[in-house]
Amino acid sequence: MTTKSATIRMPQRRSYTTRTPRKPHPGPSVNIFQSSLRGALTFLLLLLFLGLSVFASYKVKSVANDISVLEQRYATIQEENLQLKKRFSKMTSKATLAKIGKRLGLRPPAEDQIITLPE
Repeated sequence: MTTKSATIRMPQRRSYTTRTPRKPHPGPSVNIFQSSLRGALTFLLLLLFLGLSVFASYKVKSVANDISVLEQRYATIQEENLQLKKRFSKMTSKATLAKIGKRLGLRPPAEDQIITLPE
């Protein structure tokens, strides 16, 4: 085994005049401000996305409700159209027209009253 000698190193003294001036180091307040600004921007961005999603959800539900109302109205109008078609066919049938004509005192046309047009 060899013995090693211990040496004590003393820090060297440097002259303060030859030293270049240090640049001011941004303290922790700047880093805290930057991180809090980043956190605030992240929070605002998340809040914006949340607001947009709520707005989009509201609009989708509103449009779905409008579609439902319009489908019900369409079904009602279709039913009414069917009833009007039945009534129209009943009113324009030959028997109904003859009955109404007799009530009004009308009679079928004579042969000389009928004029046929060429095609």
